[in-house]
Amino acid sequence: MADATTSTTSGQLSCSVVTPDRILFESDASKVIVSGYDQGEIGFMPGHAPYIGQLGIGILRMETSEGTIRFGVYGGFVQVDHDKVTILANQAEKPEEVTDESLAEDREKLGECDTRTDLGYEDKLTLARRISIREKLRSK
Repeated sequence: MADATTSTTSGQLSCSVVTPDRILFESDASKVIVSGYDQGEIGFMPGHAPYIGQLGIGILRMETSEGTIRFGVYGGFVQVDHDKVTILANQAEKPEEVTDESLAEDREKLGECDTRTDLGYEDKLTLARRISIREKLRSK
């Protein structure tokens, strides 16, 4: 991996996807596409200008030598500097981590939202977005 002061020489981005409890990915990619908090999708390729931005809820896509790798990302930040992309996600998951049981639990929680007083509008909206992203992640 390249350090923060030098760029990669292979025309690749050095990428990391990190959550508070684990490292999901560390490798090179030719392109990274993230869901910004309020500006839609943002793409990064080698030579991109330095950037720091807030992540929304969406699918992170990375083009690697092995094909496209995807993760569900649920908030956080992205930093790009000298061809190094660091995704600091509040929560993130691989497609294979989305199970029928976990989706059913999320759908049940969303169905209970009308009777629960501890969930506000934003909580309900976030849960609905999370379900949508998790379903897309499963469908490839």
